Amino acid sequence: MFQDNQPQVEPQVQQQPQSQPQPAVQQQAQPQVQPQPAAPVAKPVATPVVAPEQTTQEERMWAIIAYIAFLGIITLAIKPKSDFCKHHAANGLAIFILWFVSLIVLAMPSFIGAIGGLMLLALTAVDVLGILKAIQSYKLELPILSTVAKLIPTDSIIGSVTGKIPETTTQAGQQGGSDGSQNPPVNTPQA
Repeated sequence: MFQDNQPQVEPQVQQQPQSQPQPAVQQQAQPQVQPQPAAPVAKPVATPVVAPEQTTQEERMWAIIAYIAFLGIITLAIKPKSDFCKHHAANGLAIFILWFVSLIVLAMPSFIGAIGGLMLLALTAVDVLGILKAIQSYKLELPILSTVAKLIPTDSIIGSVTGKIPETTTQAGQQGGSDGSQNPPVNTPQA
């Protein structure tokens, strides 16, 4: 019905003029600045990639149990030959010992007692982290915890609980000949 009687207008695109070369600007004489030697950049330290241990489900279960209070002793008694279980049992016992220390510090008045409370919270977090690492078949290595854990005589605990001292290899046992006999000492006087 209604027709559009208005002429259609096409939009016009403005063309930009092409850039013309600009005359060269004279450079003012600037003093030459000697480049400063770069400060030595610290090279990144390569951290070793830690692969999970080859463990069985039973070893992981006993490693988890080792983080529950003093049950690391039972883990040592059940799995005395597993290095993975020994490691986590030592960590669990170290956390248990450090809990007692933090409880003693917590009993002290004022600011020192607050430090004991923070120690308890941190040890609880480390305990949970140890359980997670045991589930994933990793060994947990932390600076203070590992130092305390290395002080725990796991072989003596195994010996006192089971009545057997675990077998350990010594250098003298490894130096023996193919028939298992050892060579006599070199500097012994002969009669």
